[in-house]
Amino acid sequence: MAEVGHRARVKGKIQIVESSLPPGSKKKSSRRRQKAVRSSSKRAVRNEQPQIPEFASSEAPEIQLVDKQSMCVDILAGGFVQSFVDFFYLTHRPDPAQDAYSAIQNPVEIDVSIEDMDVIKTHLVDAEAARRKPDQVEEVYSNLNNLAHHFQERDDQRTGIYFYEKCLEISRIMQDTLGEVKATFDLGNAYQLMKDYVKAAEYQEQHLKLAQANTDTVPGEVEVAYNQLKKTYTEYGELLEAEGRTSDAVTYHRRALAAAVATRDKAAEAAAHFRLGRALVSSTSPDAAAQGKTHLSKSLDVCTDLGDIRGQGMAYSALAALSQQQGADKSGSEEALTHLKNFLRVSESTGNLEVRGCCGTNHGCKKSRC
Repeated sequence: MAEVGHRARVKGKIQIVESSLPPGSKKKSSRRRQKAVRSSSKRAVRNEQPQIPEFASSEAPEIQLVDKQSMCVDILAGGFVQSFVDFFYLTHRPDPAQDAYSAIQNPVEIDVSIEDMDVIKTHLVDAEAARRKPDQVEEVYSNLNNLAHHFQERDDQRTGIYFYEKCLEISRIMQDTLGEVKATFDLGNAYQLMKDYVKAAEYQEQHLKLAQANTDTVPGEVEVAYNQLKKTYTEYGELLEAEGRTSDAVTYHRRALAAAVATRDKAAEAAAHFRLGRALVSSTSPDAAAQGKTHLSKSLDVCTDLGDIRGQGMAYSALAALSQQQGADKSGSEEALTHLKNFLRVSESTGNLEVRGCCGTNHGCKKSRC
């Protein structure tokens, strides 16, 4: 079917309509249609492009640059001068992890993360703000103590000690017994981790005295103090022995023994008797050797009561070596043989047949008296 003035024909699914308009009209109409199609296409493309939101100047997002310098400026702007000094030092000092030689030759500045800087800044500022108010001493202590723990967790014991000392200073000024007890304990523990046993013992002994004088306020703290001291005295005594400072080692082994007795710690008491006896036996003094034998015998007795087979074996071994050392007469040899038989008996039950000499090492040691 066709309408007047138009002829239509179907080609596939597309119907093509041919116009019967005057010549030139079709061409112009075609141009208009093409122009209209191009215009609509451009509008469609423009509409598909992502729209960038336009913010008013008051709604523009604020971008802050957080770094070491901006934090320093922020602390100073808040009027916290002491916090600025401490923050600047803590974030610009040499890295404590580098070895001593490299630190002297070419010190490397510590690399502090933004998160760590924020923790340091917050606690410093909060502590200084609380210090300006007479009723917020506990807040000052808490912030400084948190900083000390923060550095201890990062194996920076020396910086931790710096803040623990500030805690101790504040607690003493304010006559805060609980704070002083805690600060002396923390300082002793920090120095012990650094293997500075002299300073560790100094603060641990202060901690013990405070605990003994305030048993009602800090119950159970006396035993805590003795346990801390036992470890320090023992480790330092063994270090002194290794360095050949036997007389000094004897002093600290005696202190370790006293601490073990005070806490009724039989296992620690047996070990302290053994170490003290071993150190005394290694002395050239006959009187010291006799004292050493007494302590080794006490170690054996306590280990027997406890059923400590290994401790018995070590005591028998040391006593046998001592008997050999003290004389080559018949009685000395018989005593040494008896101790060796006992050593063999207890060692067979544990499968440990290593014989230890008077110096505490096995019989392969280079000391002639062993």
